[in-house]
Amino acid sequence: MNNLSENSPFIVTEYAVYSKKNSIVYITFKKNLILNLDTAKKIVRDRLKFQADTTYPVICDVTAIRSIDENARMYLASIGSHQLTAVALVSLTPTLYEMGTYYKEFDTPKSPTEVFSSIEAAEEYMNGLTRKP
Repeated sequence: MNNLSENSPFIVTEYAVYSKKNSIVYITFKKNLILNLDTAKKIVRDRLKFQADTTYPVICDVTAIRSIDENARMYLASIGSHQLTAVALVSLTPTLYEMGTYYKEFDTPKSPTEVFSSIEAAEEYMNGLTRKP
C-alpha cells in the first residue's frame, strides 16, 4: 500500500508510516523490517517526497527494525540525512536502543542525532531545539 501524496499529513508505504505533527516528521518503521541499502534509499525517497522540499526535524521509531546493514547505516548517516535539521531515534527495546547509540557514535550522521527510549522524550528534545529564547 502506498498512498504517497505530497500534501497529505499521513502516508503509509511498504516500509514505514510517515506523519507530521507540530512541524516534526514522524517515521514509524514496519514490523520486522530488514534495512539494507536498497530499502534505505526507498525510505529516504519516500520521506523527501512526503516533506515536499521542506526541511524538518524527524522522530524515527526504530523499535520494529529487525536488522540494518552497514551500507544502509552509512547511507542514512550521509546522503539519507538530506533536508533533516535533527533526528531523534526512538526504541522501546534495549537492543535497538543500543544499536541507535552505536549508529550515532560510529556512523557519525550528518544531522544532529540523539537516541531516546520514549516518543515523549524525543518530542521534548525536538521542542527544545525549536524554542526561541
